[in-house]
Amino acid sequence: MSTETRAVGKKEILLSSVGAGLGLMISGWISHFVLGEVNLWFIAPMGASAVLLFGVPNSPLAQPWSIVGGNISLPIDAVSITRADLHEALMQGELFDIDEDDLQEILLRAEQLAHQRQNLN
Repeated sequence: MSTETRAVGKKEILLSSVGAGLGLMISGWISHFVLGEVNLWFIAPMGASAVLLFGVPNSPLAQPWSIVGGNISLPIDAVSITRADLHEALMQGELFDIDEDDLQEILLRAEQLAHQRQNLN
């Protein structure tokens, strides 16, 4: 493994900075447009991805699959964990022939289970 460093030109630094800044700005705008509010939680993962993508584009970690995969798998995991109460409510009821009234009851039951768990802690 080589530890040699390589000088980076001013033009490359400028392009990397502009690319990362534009990427973060567009991500922030899309986040604001979709969520309807300013969401600062995206800055850490998107900033890390911007550094990899624009700062060290030749790195094995700066490949599109790792950036896209990481930024998709984390939200899916987070939503799955926070919706565990909904899953439990669904498992206690029937999963077939659910109409709008049944769905409202399931969501209400999930909220009740979440409050019960909070009260236990």
